Amino acid sequence: VTHDFDNNGYLDILGGGGLLMNMGDMTFEQNGTFPGNGPIGDLNNDGFLDVYTSGTIRQNVGNDNNWLKIVTVGVVSNSNGIGARITVETPSGTFTREIRSGDGFRYMSTMTAHFGLGEETEITAVTVRWPSGLVDVLEGVAVNSTEVIVEGATTGLSEATNAGIALFPVPAQDQLTVQGIGTTPAPVRVLDATGRLVLRGTILNERLDVSTLTPGAYVLQLFTEQGTTQRTFTKE
Repeated sequence: VTHDFDNNGYLDILGGGGLLMNMGDMTFEQNGTFPGNGPIGDLNNDGFLDVYTSGTIRQNVGNDNNWLKIVTVGVVSNSNGIGARITVETPSGTFTREIRSGDGFRYMSTMTAHFGLGEETEITAVTVRWPSGLVDVLEGVAVNSTEVIVEGATTGLSEATNAGIALFPVPAQDQLTVQGIGTTPAPVRVLDATGRLVLRGTILNERLDVSTLTPGAYVLQLFTEQGTTQRTFTKE
């Protein structure tokens, strides 16, 4: 499995009981300790990843490198945000992680996204692309912090554009009214909670036929001259 155990911004490799440290130039060096294989997480909340193996906690003593942890809470997507892709932008580069439900062959590691930042002291932006298609963007995030991001809670693409648009009734039945776009036909896409495209159509006179959808939560992607708007709704 690959994780940044020394928080230098490069992913290391844990396997076969041994730890290979990423030197940042496409080479690796064997670490002198053998923590063993097991689930991985920051067990003492110090920003450095620990390993639990064979009933023993191998605690990471850490160093002076900086870090960031992201906890995802899905609303339209699954509650843990599994499948979300997180991008952290800094002045010197970009880091990407995905929320996964498993790690390696059989272990259940933490689902908190962990980023080693090395000597970085500034984070430009944090972007979360959810399985539903929603996008959240955070600015002003501090290094050496843990951020809890709730799906759709920020002013990213998820709700910001064309803020006057409203959907009703909630929950919808066979017809969904989309108020705020006028009578001009507007193309739309509808995604289910996994991000799968389930309906493509056009809004006519502020109405969209959703009779073919099964009960559940959905994301409406609306395309107008003002840009793209995304709204969530439920079908009864």
